[in-house]
Amino acid sequence: MSCANAEDYITKSQINSANGVAGLNANKQVTADVNNAQVKISNQYQSANGSIINRPLVKLTPDNQSAFTLGKEMVQIGGDYDTNGKMVPMSLSVFGRPYGNYNAGCTLCIFSSASGMGGGGGQAAISGIDYRAGAPAVAKGDRAMVGFYQYIENMPARVVAPVASFDASGVTLGRAMTDEEMSQLHDGMYISTNVIDPTIKDTNNAHKAGLLHAHTYWGYIKSWDATHIKVYAWAASGGSTASGQVPNVSYLDDQLSTYKEPMVFVGVSNGVLAENTFMTADGSSVLGDNATSVSNTYAREELDFRAQNWTKPNSLLYQGWVNSFTCDNCDKNAVNEDSFAYLVNGGYLPVGYKALLDAHALEFQGYSTMIGSNGSPITVDDQGNIGKPIINSNHIMSSFESEVDAFSGDKYLGKHALHMSTIVNRDSTQANDWQDYSIRLVMDVDSQRNRRKGLTGGSRMGSIAFNYNHSQGNVCLLGYNDTRGLCQESDGSVNFAQLAQFNNKVNFNDTARIGKSLLFSSADYNFDTKYFSGQGSVFLWNTVNAGRARSELINVDPVNGNGGFDFYDVNSFASAKTSVPMLTLSPSGTVFNLQPKFNAGLSIAIGEDIWFQSNKTGAGFTISGDENGDMNFSTQMSNGANIRKVNGFYGKTATLTNSVSAPKIIGQQFHAQLSTPSSSSEACSAGDFKDDANYHYVCVANNKWKRVALSDF
Repeated sequence: MSCANAEDYITKSQINSANGVAGLNANKQVTADVNNAQVKISNQYQSANGSIINRPLVKLTPDNQSAFTLGKEMVQIGGDYDTNGKMVPMSLSVFGRPYGNYNAGCTLCIFSSASGMGGGGGQAAISGIDYRAGAPAVAKGDRAMVGFYQYIENMPARVVAPVASFDASGVTLGRAMTDEEMSQLHDGMYISTNVIDPTIKDTNNAHKAGLLHAHTYWGYIKSWDATHIKVYAWAASGGSTASGQVPNVSYLDDQLSTYKEPMVFVGVSNGVLAENTFMTADGSSVLGDNATSVSNTYAREELDFRAQNWTKPNSLLYQGWVNSFTCDNCDKNAVNEDSFAYLVNGGYLPVGYKALLDAHALEFQGYSTMIGSNGSPITVDDQGNIGKPIINSNHIMSSFESEVDAFSGDKYLGKHALHMSTIVNRDSTQANDWQDYSIRLVMDVDSQRNRRKGLTGGSRMGSIAFNYNHSQGNVCLLGYNDTRGLCQESDGSVNFAQLAQFNNKVNFNDTARIGKSLLFSSADYNFDTKYFSGQGSVFLWNTVNAGRARSELINVDPVNGNGGFDFYDVNSFASAKTSVPMLTLSPSGTVFNLQPKFNAGLSIAIGEDIWFQSNKTGAGFTISGDENGDMNFSTQMSNGANIRKVNGFYGKTATLTNSVSAPKIIGQQFHAQLSTPSSSSEACSAGDFKDDANYHYVCVANNKWKRVALSDF
């Protein structure tokens, strides 16, 4: 029978009629809608023996042979079984050519929404301004196209109804459902209540940091009529798994919903996932002598973007994964602390995030954080041309920013950016190798951070530098504007490049080398002006009188120079209050509190005195020398002083400025060396005398001697 003769066997009344056939026009188009609860599309395979194998491809609605997991509103493409019980695979290719905004802008648009095509949830937000508005639609739209668009919302329940009562098998509604509502229900559909299980101790409540979560009763629909919904069982999330539970309407949720009566919500979910990919990899299918597969590499998703022929600078913009989050009209603490935009969860995963980028790209950038790639310092001119690194050019390895407010009184002055950064810095050009670079941890204020230029401008407040200034293995502390301070060298020695101030004890277990000066208290010395300042002690070498190669200890006393030096020798645990200095040096004199011993003699300048003073009475005398080499004695006593316990030789003469009383002479004797004048005119001064074995000679006038004979008695 040919198609031309079809009407000879089918009456016209059967075309497009109940129990009839669909009519086709001359163009083979159906001339009326075909309504059917089940529509199936299959391929047929005829074997050599003439048997037919049906290969199901598409089911517009599941049938009794479909798995219950499909639900009742699913279009099935592939995955069914043929007449021999073998699964039939099916692939889906979608070809499109988007051309405008809204849904005309996407090849594949998917909506998880309660809205139809006329609702906002059924309109793709692609250049989402009505093009019929004219110029505003152009000015405010982005005129984009999308290969795959997806819209998800927390859809309202299909039925929201009050509850008359609960029992273990379901719920009796407080009102009858409409036919429209019942037409949307299916076996296995979610049903939720606002009744909580009071036996579950919820630690995540409104008074704590956790997410608001009410442990309400849920179920899965089994059957229904207008006033009843039967469930397989009731249970609360995190609660008991026992059968026969009945929600107690005395315990209503007061954290999320605020109904004052028990309610049910049919066809809603507890959470929304925009996309969920579940992959399995069974090694037993690939490994061993029973392998059935060879796949051992897996990727969640791959996006291959290939750009070419962009011949002008800054003419291409590419943005990979964009996660945009807003919360309008929200409490400031509405978003739970466990919220995140990106999560990697895998105990055996060796790398959570991997970025393989250009050497001067940023592997991560945010308002605060910058993580650079594996580049090195370079120079960049205003046209973006890259040159060789110069001294102090740097590359950002990582950087973190915190903005702080600045005020002058109540006047707001703006913000300052504080940065803590790790950089690679070009310190020298000695080796043209890694030795010329240091790695620094830098704190700065208001610098500019650039992925190619590094840190520029601003004020560097301090740094820790490793391998500083071509010194391999050292670690240095740098002050403001990279001023060098303390460095520990590779051999463990420590150098202070500037003033080292210790406000507490300092212990050196080995040699301590001071480069210029050792300062105590507030004393200071300016090597440029050669002035002392402050108050304290300064220890120098070959500085005050350069060229003499002497150690110089200076006491700096701003109060008329009345200071000096005290030298102590004390035992451990001795009290400073009872300690007496061994030696005191001051502008008023030198005091020995112990007997001095001069193994090489004592030299006194002409005109200077040696003072001997009693600690008890303060009385004393001086010894001085004159230009003739004579030694002079003087006393502080107004009526003279006694010479006691003298035993020795006095050379030529001993000149006494007061009378001599023989009993006051030590041992009541006066002893002199025997000598004889060469003549009666030998040079002498009146009062001089000499003795020999025969005579006592007296100088009675200048250069005139007389004598008297000595006799036995």
